[in-house]
Amino acid sequence: MAESSVAAQARPPRGSGTLRLPLVHLRYQGRPIGLYGIREIYENALVLLHGPIAFPPGTPLLVEDLLGVYAGLHSRTFPATVTESDTWGMTLSL
Repeated sequence: MAESSVAAQARPPRGSGTLRLPLVHLRYQGRPIGLYGIREIYENALVLLHGPIAFPPGTPLLVEDLLGVYAGLHSRTFPATVTESDTWGMTLSL
């Protein structure tokens, strides 16, 4: 999968101070869950930092791309499914 330039900017360098990351807002079953920082962006996946809730693989979510950083989509709101959730973060397939 090819990374976008936003992914390179979103990845915090090791040993660095605070870095502002693009955010998405997640909804589960129509309920707002909270904001999650984007760790990496791929063509068909997002890797998010840990947020208010960690969901198990297979969970369907609705992603609201608040800043429009996920290029190529017709809408800033799109469905995703959790494929991994570990100490690195939470991976969503789009």
